[in-house]
Amino acid sequence: TRQYYSGNPLNTENKSYKDFNIPQTLKNIVITDETKVSYGAFMYCSLESIVLPDLTNLWSNGVEGEGASELNVSQLKKIGDYAFFRCEGLTTAQIPHQIEEIGAYAFAYCINVTNLELPQPGTFNNIEVEGLKALGNYSFFHCEKLPSITIPRTVESNKIGSYVFAHNYLLEVLNIENDALGVKMFSNCTSLLDVFVPEGVKTISQGTFEYCLALRYVVIPNSVETIESAAFDVCPNLVKLVIPFIGKNNLATNVATNDSTLAWIFGSTPYEGLTLTTQYFSVRYRYENNRSDYHYDFIQRYIPNTLREIYVTNETIVPFGAFEGCRNLDTIIISNAYSYKDANGKYRAFDETKTGHTLDTEKVT
Repeated sequence: TRQYYSGNPLNTENKSYKDFNIPQTLKNIVITDETKVSYGAFMYCSLESIVLPDLTNLWSNGVEGEGASELNVSQLKKIGDYAFFRCEGLTTAQIPHQIEEIGAYAFAYCINVTNLELPQPGTFNNIEVEGLKALGNYSFFHCEKLPSITIPRTVESNKIGSYVFAHNYLLEVLNIENDALGVKMFSNCTSLLDVFVPEGVKTISQGTFEYCLALRYVVIPNSVETIESAAFDVCPNLVKLVIPFIGKNNLATNVATNDSTLAWIFGSTPYEGLTLTTQYFSVRYRYENNRSDYHYDFIQRYIPNTLREIYVTNETIVPFGAFEGCRNLDTIIISNAYSYKDANGKYRAFDETKTGHTLDTEKVT
């Protein structure tokens, strides 16, 4: 087994490694009192189970159960970069409660992990823990069999890497509790059905939900201030979209640009189920060389054929050409009165169709 202890194992240069002969029969490891899981600690191992020191199992005599008299406080707070990289036999990512940081590529290519619980804040065995705060670049990249993910509210906006959960092909249920999303964070999560972005999130980054092929229903709250280009590139089954504004942000003036159209949030990648749509955002009269004509500015993006309903909840201006060419849309509602939550504060189900919505139309200035 070749294990790297510095550099990037995916690059051909600037990396250091050693080759070891690890028994093929070694499938399970229990570590009782470690304070650091270093770079590449278990990289490429064929292990099926790895148990790290946890508040729930670290006792003074090393054994939980009868005769254990004192609970130790584990000092293990970080899982290092590439720690479990390509541990393809691993089925459960058992992350101790007190872990606050997960490094880059820490669980990347753990393709058979089916159970993941990220550390939540709370009290365990009378010990207060702060919860997970940082997720490194590609930390769960190509963990392809996770059916659900819950991101704790403690994950900080400036400590989220890119491609964190990308290429998780079986992910259907996503619970976002924190207030930030990383670049291309859920790229190629091809089974993801619905996305409810929580209040507090301010930016939807470029490509955050690109190639989410099954995605059908998206709710983006009014706290979001920016939606970057191609955030929903190649989402061919999108049916219903709730957005705070049209385009990149809430347009403050009546001067339209390419980022003030609906097309802005979609991409330029051709794919089955998408239609290349041209949206003009300005027409200018010109007089040059004794002749007059008009100059047209436009954006071209591939918009899902399935997109039927759009609800805009916090817009003040509907810009020039905002929805031009969206031939399959049958409902566009611009209203500050629309609520994407029911009377109990829960998100409305996808199956609630447009019929039965009673909305008070707000005047747009």
